[in-house]
Amino acid sequence: MEPKTPNTMETFKAWFTSHKDWLRLGAKLISLAVIMWVIFGLCFGFTRISSPAMSNRLEDGDLVLYSKLVNEYRSDDVIIYEHDGKTYVSSILAKADDLIEIDQYGHLFLNGTQVSDDIAYTPEQRDLIGPSAAFRVPDNSYYVVNENLNSIEDSRSFGAIPYNSIKGKIIGVLRTRSI
Repeated sequence: MEPKTPNTMETFKAWFTSHKDWLRLGAKLISLAVIMWVIFGLCFGFTRISSPAMSNRLEDGDLVLYSKLVNEYRSDDVIIYEHDGKTYVSSILAKADDLIEIDQYGHLFLNGTQVSDDIAYTPEQRDLIGPSAAFRVPDNSYYVVNENLNSIEDSRSFGAIPYNSIKGKIIGVLRTRSI
């Protein structure tokens, strides 16, 4: 009598049984990778601050966590957005239909009320704008400013930010600059 050779199915069952623990581990790792992709690809993001634009709240080198799930932003929200292929961090000053004005001294006004005593525009910047500077924020847009008013890479130099340019709202800060 000839010895019985195992068929392919029996061979697979034997291999599967002997590798069951490794396969479970692999399935768990794949599941974890998918969950992490969903969480950090669709819901949240991390970015490193690389400018002193928000130096009152955020310093150069800080790592921030932001939420992509925000549907509506409010004044004073700190957001991450893209403009001309570059990522910026600024604070929202105004939303659609708000009126932004700059007086002859460089002070910034929101809907007729002076925002702060700080000069938002230096005399040189003010001369580039002209004698009358009033700006109504368009629909689905936000007017953003940096807390460090010397850094004018914000709406003062490139206008309102469209809603679809916003990547998210900062919800947490991990201070890494001193590590």
